[in-house]
Amino acid sequence: MPNRDGATSFEPRAAVAAALAVALTAAALALAGCYDPRLGACAVSCATSADCPGALSCAQGRCVAEGQSCPGPGNDGGGDGDAADAEVPLTAWRFVAAGADHTCAIDGDGALWCWGRNDARQLGVASPTRSGDPVRVDIDDTPTTGWDVVSAGGTHTCAVRAGELWCWGDNEERQCGSTAADTLPPTQVADPAGLTGDAWTTVGTGETYTCALRDDGSLWCFGSTIGGQLGTGQMSQVSAVPLAVPGGPWRSIGVGFFHACGVRGEQGARGELLCWGYDDGYGRIGDGGNTSRATPTPVVDDGVRDWQRVASGPHASCALDVDGQVHCWGRTFYIPGTSGSPVPARYGSLEGVDGVVMGGSGGCLIDGGTASCFGFNEEGQLAAVPTWRVTDPTPIGGIGVVTQVALGARHACALDDAGALACWGDTSDGQLGDGVISDLRTPTPIPLDVGGWRQVDVGVDHTCATTTLGQAYCWGLNTGPQLGGGAARAAPLYASPLLVDTEETLEYIVAGYQHSCALTTVSGGVVLCWGANDVGQRGVEAPSDYTPAMVDAELVTRLTTGISTSCAVAADDGARRCWGANDYGQLGNGDAPGPQLDTPTDIAGGPTGWTMVSMGVAYACGISAGATPGQLYCWGENGFGRLGQASGLVLAPELVADPTPGVTDGWIDVAAGLAHTCGILTGSGSQGSLWCWGANYAGQAGHGGGDGPTLVRVGTADDWVDVDVAGEHTCALRATGALHCFGDNGVGQLGDGTFENRSSLGSSVGGFTDWVEVSAGSRSSCGVRDEVERTLYCWGEGRYGQLGVGDSVRWVPAPVTHP
Repeated sequence: MPNRDGATSFEPRAAVAAALAVALTAAALALAGCYDPRLGACAVSCATSADCPGALSCAQGRCVAEGQSCPGPGNDGGGDGDAADAEVPLTAWRFVAAGADHTCAIDGDGALWCWGRNDARQLGVASPTRSGDPVRVDIDDTPTTGWDVVSAGGTHTCAVRAGELWCWGDNEERQCGSTAADTLPPTQVADPAGLTGDAWTTVGTGETYTCALRDDGSLWCFGSTIGGQLGTGQMSQVSAVPLAVPGGPWRSIGVGFFHACGVRGEQGARGELLCWGYDDGYGRIGDGGNTSRATPTPVVDDGVRDWQRVASGPHASCALDVDGQVHCWGRTFYIPGTSGSPVPARYGSLEGVDGVVMGGSGGCLIDGGTASCFGFNEEGQLAAVPTWRVTDPTPIGGIGVVTQVALGARHACALDDAGALACWGDTSDGQLGDGVISDLRTPTPIPLDVGGWRQVDVGVDHTCATTTLGQAYCWGLNTGPQLGGGAARAAPLYASPLLVDTEETLEYIVAGYQHSCALTTVSGGVVLCWGANDVGQRGVEAPSDYTPAMVDAELVTRLTTGISTSCAVAADDGARRCWGANDYGQLGNGDAPGPQLDTPTDIAGGPTGWTMVSMGVAYACGISAGATPGQLYCWGENGFGRLGQASGLVLAPELVADPTPGVTDGWIDVAAGLAHTCGILTGSGSQGSLWCWGANYAGQAGHGGGDGPTLVRVGTADDWVDVDVAGEHTCALRATGALHCFGDNGVGQLGDGTFENRSSLGSSVGGFTDWVEVSAGSRSSCGVRDEVERTLYCWGEGRYGQLGVGDSVRWVPAPVTHP
């Protein structure tokens, strides 16, 4: 499933024009004070109950249902202390910055305010751990004004005030310019020896480092580097003291998570474009190669192009030349509509563009006061109906003449020429600044009298489950339409379980991105699919459809879906039958990446039979049957070593080495996710040990080490029976009924009542020890408890209704309100 940066490779599944029309209508309604019913309770501000739609009433400034309360001040979203409780002045805003999960803005009086996630004190205050309301950033508890610019990074923030540079938040990598573990209150960055110029003018924050410009054009960076992003010639380096970057004078800088770019040149001379830092093979540096660079390296251009400014995101960069033409390079996932050039390539045909900004989701252009955005839009961060990606720059409606746009990981903000500030997208940590924090962080039961839940599967933004009576229900995002409710159920999302429209009795169901598939019981294991079919993922030569349709008459025993690829195991001979996209060789048919399969096709290569296959994002793994049962094979794209081997792109199943040769009986389960994989390996006298490999930056591989292809055992238990992985977290079930989740917990997807990441097992989810089923999705999880009652619980992100317990979507610009 996709991670928070949207690191995946698939085209949007909904018509952009249709999505835009709906989005602009909704944006206009919302900003005009009208109500869009899809926003739900807690999403509408009010003064009295007359301002609320339907049966909702006004309570503490929010429209709520009877007996409901909304997150906000005093309820997980407010603040403690003078700064957090300060009254936001009714003055126009003049600068905004969006970080990974927090936002900061400077008002017309020069005061600085931040809101959103605060687990590393990135808001500049000690508590709370997140705030849905703006809190004022002060120095030494003294009301402070005079802030000029601010930059919000992953977990730290820096700003310039009266020519001085100040930072606060996470300082583990010295990215705040001091030696303290965490920097609070805001601390001035000390001037290093040899500093030139009179004042700091601007600052950019990456994941573990910071770069800032002086008024004489000198550039200085500090923090840590694993790929040369400090630009000093050292590939690996840590410095709490600003270090001079050679070259210059610098006119513009773009600071990404792990790489940076800059425009340099004397006054009146050509602006040259250079980049440096970490490159993992996607052409971030723009020099035509895929190699990290520790010093500023010229990008490949025509040698005469006069560059004006540059913006860098986590995986790609875009730059403007003096004619206002946009050129982009890097990972194509974040600059959709391009081929992902490793050198700057013209993006679109616009002339005279005024500005460009990059963020965790993609980018935005400012042209004549209109902001147009492109990239990932699963949180509605592009101010459009939630969809996988927006390929072409899409105008943002409902706001005035835009002067600035800021893009975070899953949210965005914009300023207009009247000083009005609007934010939209993800609000799980309060990063929209409207007082709302919307997520569920502990398992919440879904009430439905269906005779008990048999099995559940969580997709990217929707969830499906079968019942003990043989029915199936889906809920969440429906833009595919992936919920299968029939043509009469065509709304873009459903927050409550929706009956799948079929007369077949269903045994098992799987949820992909914008399609779903299920196995029947009455017909003996026939596959039904519904939803999007733009790359053949429904397995039939037909357009997208709301109603489940038989894929073919072949009987199968196991079924799996990825983003837009599906595979099944044939009942008669264990052959692997697959269909859908093959962008990165995830079909495993030995063909070069690209050609899709529109209908189920027996795939040759690898073992002669399979017991199971698990599809991830752009890759897959499976377990062999036949003469050599229990062997593990993986194929497809190998980022982070998720295939369990050091090789790159693998086009056909390749054997994964047994981590304990001679003492194991074979693999019994495997789960492929976004960038990490886990499996269960049986041993002499044991039910199974748990092993994970690939990405581990959020602890999703369950150990304290780094990323890589080495299989690492998780814990010491040997009674694991089921494991499922998703974007950046893992959930696994033991024979005792204990359920353990670990990894990313930014929206509570670990189910432990917190939002702190964890790389260890911890206690069983919810304190229960009677779990019988689990599924991990993109940023949410679901599980079934009690073998007899079979009650379904879900937890984590629920903005698209994928938890089945209420709608928490936020997909149009939401003005930053004043308390």
